[in-house]
Amino acid sequence: MIDRQNKWIERHSTLIFVTLSVVLVIMMLLVVVHPLELFTSHDAPFQVMAACLGAIVTALITAMLLNSQTKQQEKLQEASKEQELDRAKKTEQYKEKLRIYQGFLDELYTVVKDRDLTTEEKISMQFKTAILSMHTESTHIEKISENVKDVLMCMCAPKKSYDVKKLQESLFNIVYQFRKELYGLEINDNSDALNNTLLNFVDAYNGIESAEMQESAITDDSSFLWQKARERWENDKKWEVIIDGETIVIKRKGDRIIELQFGFWKGHYYIQAKYEPFGEFSQAMKWKYGGSKTYSTWWMHIKTPAFFDLKEGEFWSKFQESESMQRELVDWFDKLIAETNDWDVLADRHNALMNLLGDDRQKYEKQGWKFWIWAHPTDGKCNVCDSHIKDEGEPFIDIVSENGQIVIRLGNRENKAVKQREIASRLGLPTDNIVKDDDRTDYYRFNEGVSDEDVMAKVAELIEKISRR
Repeated sequence: MIDRQNKWIERHSTLIFVTLSVVLVIMMLLVVVHPLELFTSHDAPFQVMAACLGAIVTALITAMLLNSQTKQQEKLQEASKEQELDRAKKTEQYKEKLRIYQGFLDELYTVVKDRDLTTEEKISMQFKTAILSMHTESTHIEKISENVKDVLMCMCAPKKSYDVKKLQESLFNIVYQFRKELYGLEINDNSDALNNTLLNFVDAYNGIESAEMQESAITDDSSFLWQKARERWENDKKWEVIIDGETIVIKRKGDRIIELQFGFWKGHYYIQAKYEPFGEFSQAMKWKYGGSKTYSTWWMHIKTPAFFDLKEGEFWSKFQESESMQRELVDWFDKLIAETNDWDVLADRHNALMNLLGDDRQKYEKQGWKFWIWAHPTDGKCNVCDSHIKDEGEPFIDIVSENGQIVIRLGNRENKAVKQREIASRLGLPTDNIVKDDDRTDYYRFNEGVSDEDVMAKVAELIEKISRR
């Protein structure tokens, strides 16, 4: 009811304004003529007329200005609504395009991964392409179709091997068209970088096909790859393989808790690695492979459709029939075994230092010392001893393997050469032996092969010198 009244008032605002103005003028003139006698009754009609005309003109001008202002505001509001709707529409279109393009690539992989093309798969790709064309320009569709043809010819040809460079080049071309659709600008890719990427794939996979063909010739047993890998791990003596239902555990024998695991969790099959008690291990794995970490355990769902699309309970029946699934899982376990083997070097040095420090470890930790491991996929790996002694510039020690040597290197968290010379001078070290690129000092160098105890004895010696204040 109130809204209806407000709308009626808005529509008749001009009439209301004029009427009120005239009434007020007439009342004012009546007061002026009789009580105040400023005008005579003879002059009053002329004064009333003049006043009314003035009031009406003023009211009309004001009403027209108000009406014009109201219309402008309405136009601005309409324009703002249209812009907001247009932005929302473009955002939803972008999301839909991204979903369709990702789905198209996933479907393309599903179709070609078995190196064969069924009638159902052909029909599926045709429908996927039709959906693609709803949001894609015809010129881009044409380019995409050309490269899809190349992918199918490359992967589903009668011969076993495939052209690595041709496949990668075709996939890049498809993705390039998607990027043009999504971002709308001409994309200036570095042609040299793309060419180097293609060559890297060719070099990386060179000779793999011949190995696959040899294995196929050895046996027709579809589970040959898995059985061979399992025997290899168990013959290593360091590992034991435990299978419980759909959970596969490869466990390091001995005192250390080092385990690799495959199983089903949170709706999908996962791969996992644990190296206790080092939380730095799981962080390093997350940096390198993605996934998640909890304390010293890293894990991630296997994202390839062959594993990701499986429902719980389907693993063994699919796995025993699929050479590609076996190869993928074996590759994962081999990679994780290599990661833990590399970590052994860091863990052994850390444990050697802890044994050498013994009860003094608590004394150093109270002073602010922390003993940990740095392992980054691009920045390298090393053992770290952090002093956190702020008034000394927070000296720290890195123990790193490089160029066939084990180096004990001293630095400071201020990253200043001046501070480094002060620290070196106080410790009785040469002040001119500063590594120029990171303002650090090489305290001692060993040739590879020296025992961890000998190396970390020097580290303990340096810790004691720094702590002596």
